[in-house]
Amino acid sequence: MLKSDYWIIFFLLLFCGPLESTNACSEHAVKKAIFDGYDSTIRSVKNQSTVTHVTVYTSIYSIVSINEQDEKIELLAGTTLRWTDEFLQWNPSDFGGCEMIITLASNVWMPDYFVVNLLETEDIMAENVLYAVIFSNGIIIASMPLHAALRCTMDITQFPFDTQNCTITAGTWMYTSDHVVLHMSKDRTENAADLIQGSSEFETISYTAEEHTHVDVNLTFSELRFILILKRRPEYYVYVLFIPSFLLTMLCIIGIFTPTSSEGNRNEKMTLGLTTLLSMAVILNITADAMPKSAKGLPLLEAYCQNAEPNAHLTTIASAFENFNVDAIIVSTSSVSVCHQFWIGGNDFDQTGRFTWVDGSSWVYANWDSGQPDITQPCVSSTALTTGKWKTESCGAENCFICEMYMGGSTSPPPTIPSTRTSNVNPPTTTPATRTMTDCKDWFNHGVHTDGIYSINPDGRGSFNVYCDMTTDGGGWTIFQRRIDGSVSFYDKLWNDYKVGFNNGLENNLWLGNDHIHVLSTKDSNVELRIDLWGDRNPSSSNPNGYWWEKHTNFSIDDEAHFYTLHLSTSFTGNATTDSRSGINYSIGGKFSTTDANHGAAPTCSSSQQEGGWWFLDGQCALSPLNGKYVPPHWGSIYGFFWGTGSVKINPVQSRMLLRSLKQ
Repeated sequence: MLKSDYWIIFFLLLFCGPLESTNACSEHAVKKAIFDGYDSTIRSVKNQSTVTHVTVYTSIYSIVSINEQDEKIELLAGTTLRWTDEFLQWNPSDFGGCEMIITLASNVWMPDYFVVNLLETEDIMAENVLYAVIFSNGIIIASMPLHAALRCTMDITQFPFDTQNCTITAGTWMYTSDHVVLHMSKDRTENAADLIQGSSEFETISYTAEEHTHVDVNLTFSELRFILILKRRPEYYVYVLFIPSFLLTMLCIIGIFTPTSSEGNRNEKMTLGLTTLLSMAVILNITADAMPKSAKGLPLLEAYCQNAEPNAHLTTIASAFENFNVDAIIVSTSSVSVCHQFWIGGNDFDQTGRFTWVDGSSWVYANWDSGQPDITQPCVSSTALTTGKWKTESCGAENCFICEMYMGGSTSPPPTIPSTRTSNVNPPTTTPATRTMTDCKDWFNHGVHTDGIYSINPDGRGSFNVYCDMTTDGGGWTIFQRRIDGSVSFYDKLWNDYKVGFNNGLENNLWLGNDHIHVLSTKDSNVELRIDLWGDRNPSSSNPNGYWWEKHTNFSIDDEAHFYTLHLSTSFTGNATTDSRSGINYSIGGKFSTTDANHGAAPTCSSSQQEGGWWFLDGQCALSPLNGKYVPPHWGSIYGFFWGTGSVKINPVQSRMLLRSLKQ
């Protein structure tokens, strides 16, 4: 009997042993199962129309250095990416309760995430030791430490009491927003700035992040911007520069009024003057060594031009004909013969290789010299006295500069007034034309058929600049609303912002201003409205690259005393809506309301629905709030920046609203 008991115990041990081993978590078994046939070069979705949503958290651990002369900041940071891989999922109960495994990051598909304004990077960890955590539901978390140098454009206007804005722009390289969308981590701590070890000269004020989109050749890419605000500690410069400069200035003044010896001995006075001069030279040398050579200088010249004469700015050259005229003007002005280079309004302050004009005009023409442009230099000058060729230079270089001013309906480059100054060319003038341009239709009828920025004076009370579309649907359109991305917030602008208007360049995001829109829409008996919409950012959209448009007649808005009430014909042409109660038709008769001035709209319109400044009927919200929050709380619904077609609600990538007089 005893012997049989041993056999029973032995049998139980044999039976229980394998059961315990089978139920144990085995990462090896999980990896073998989920990576069988897995291809890390294929995006992690089974249906390629499905969007991969990637949550990003970028931590800045330390500011290693700030090189102001090269406008470069060096950071020690870490980026964590989180996304779902539909191919790497398993049932934990099949693998002994394994909820997660760790594998090399190179074994899995990863988003093509990169930092746009990265100058150079140094790997902290080798690629073969970068790991990713995979959870059973397919969620993958991968972290990457980074020692990086990035471009940070320095604005030293208020030096040494300046505040610098260093923006880290990150996005996807090949995958458009139809495939990969980046999101900020909601777990990001509010006191993120307090966790950053700052430099000895700058203190960290804030560290925030924003979601954006970027359009390149009609393709939309998801983008994140991490904004680091730094404030200089001024004490060093106060003691080393300000106080000594003040004392030296006082000594200089004392030296001027110090009487000379009655015997003609001036040695002491000359010694004092030379000592003061040498001391100032040393201080200036210290300051010059600390300053960036490419600091933004052209905006100051632009401010000079604008303050010198109405509608004046640094000259814009849009054709070979205009370039020839500007050169001819300079050659005929004898007082500027000492100048070798002339600043014009071209610049590439962000040093992206894409040049722009300071007045907002499109860059459609260039006359570069051989070997130019040098993209490491941000400002553009012309050898107008000789070859007329352009080159890029440091904005700190001392050149003459050319201002221009347009008056009335003149479209040709204006002549200059001869100047004896060697530091600049005085603002030129034109002979007033006999006809004042009241809108873009006037310019079009006057023979101007090129899109761009033009000056108009619709009511005789003063001129202002607008962007004219001269090519769409017969031309002559004045653009009064445009959104190209989320870089300018529309939904939280106040009543006065919408009254006077706001933009980040008339060719970019724009609201012309309700006062201007009122004048332009009421000066003639009949004005038509056109609305254009591009793309749908809704992740579930069946038409992400769609285009919609709509056109109405009898468009006008009342003045401010009547809350800019919207008037519009209900009939329309176009494909943006399917019935007369959808889209902007739903706002006809509505008063304009903003977050701080509600004139009858439902309270939720500006609070939870974030529809921004728009026309609302009493107690209602809108079905076409094109000034809503660019990234809405919910996609494809009545939130933020959307348009209701009558059948679906789209979240456009871009929008614009144009008006045109129907006068002949």
